Amino acid sequence: MKSTNTSKSSPKKPRIDLKNEVITREKLDPFFENIRNLIVSTAKGTENAMMRKIDKVENNISQLQIAATEHTRMIKALDVKIDGVRTELTDKIGGVSAELKDEMHKMEDRLSDKMLGNAARLDDHESRKSSLESTRT
Repeated sequence: MKSTNTSKSSPKKPRIDLKNEVITREKLDPFFENIRNLIVSTAKGTENAMMRKIDKVENNISQLQIAATEHTRMIKALDVKIDGVRTELTDKIGGVSAELKDEMHKMEDRLSDKMLGNAARLDDHESRKSSLESTRT
């Protein structure tokens, strides 16, 4: 018994016996139809594969856009915080500077008062010394 492999899933391919038959367009049409079907099938498969890849790329782009937007939002928030800290430090430095100037003025006033007091005592001392010297003579 001869074994023939006849699969129900594979289409029957036309055959031409080139030695015994005259080749006509009608005889070649099934071959061309088979080639056309293979090309269409391959093109559809390629298109489907490319569409899946395009979808993945579009998804990646969307995720990158979301990440970039979040990154920009975070940078803006940090800029606001930095500006707040800058303003706070500037105010504190201004306050410290004003306090130091006030302290310096107070110290100048105290030193001036002490110098005036010392000068008055020195004058008093000189007058008492003169007075003592005048009583000795």
